[in-house]
Amino acid sequence: MKKLYYIFLCMFMFLLTSCTSTSESEGVQVVVTTNPNYNLVKYIAQDKVDVYYLSSNNSHNIEFKTEDMKKIQDADIVFYNGLGLDDKVLETSKDQGKFIRTTEGADIIEVSEDNHEHEDSHTHEHGTYDPHVWLSLKEYKVMGKNVLDNLIRIDNENKDFYTKNYNDFVSRADSIYNTYINDFKSLVNKEFISNHASYGYLSRDFSLINSSIYDINNHGEVNPKNLQSIIDIVKDKNLKLIIGDENESNKELETISKETGITYKVVNNLEVKGDYFTEYEKLLSSIYDGLR
Repeated sequence: MKKLYYIFLCMFMFLLTSCTSTSESEGVQVVVTTNPNYNLVKYIAQDKVDVYYLSSNNSHNIEFKTEDMKKIQDADIVFYNGLGLDDKVLETSKDQGKFIRTTEGADIIEVSEDNHEHEDSHTHEHGTYDPHVWLSLKEYKVMGKNVLDNLIRIDNENKDFYTKNYNDFVSRADSIYNTYINDFKSLVNKEFISNHASYGYLSRDFSLINSSIYDINNHGEVNPKNLQSIIDIVKDKNLKLIIGDENESNKELETISKETGITYKVVNNLEVKGDYFTEYEKLLSSIYDGLR
């Protein structure tokens, strides 16, 4: 009888220890919207936190699954982009204190109301703003600092670890910028066309000009008449590059390329997937090679 008692006692203690271990191993629970935010957490926190990415093929129109809702409720912190891109996430929890806008404090581009009819989902405070902040290496560092500060706030024990990784992240961002800045300055042709207006920040960093078919919210309508006007502009300006996004339909861009002979490249704007630094260098290389 005593032997049986000890067996049950050992089993109980094992289960108790296993449950405690599992709970402790979960650590800091982080939820992110958008791929750029996911990359920031992975660069800075690495394996010190459990990060859950609310992945979507279209951040402009994100939908939340049951699992997403549970992860948000259980999260210690939720990093979102803001500026209308993924603000819908704020509706998923009454605990608004856990939501951190990573673009806070960045030098945001205000979009002219005259240029974009469909602006409601990008209205922030008193204006309409371009949410594609991560496509500036300079502003992406600001986003990284917001992630760093808030990770330290909820997990000060790993402050030194987070800070070192953030500094490494900044050094890499600076290295990429310094590698390309003089190359872009040397270009004669600095204007390129994209499917929607997501490259304003990149263009500002490298003194380029980004024209687009659709607005910042990927809204707009292309009909034969305005498609022909775009083709005429390409010919008149002797533009050399048109880029499409690998996550979107680019049939209009393909038509323009065929009609004008302009170089056409498909790129990753990093909103949905990809390692940030790897894909950003590919993006810069594609634009530079297309313009030179």
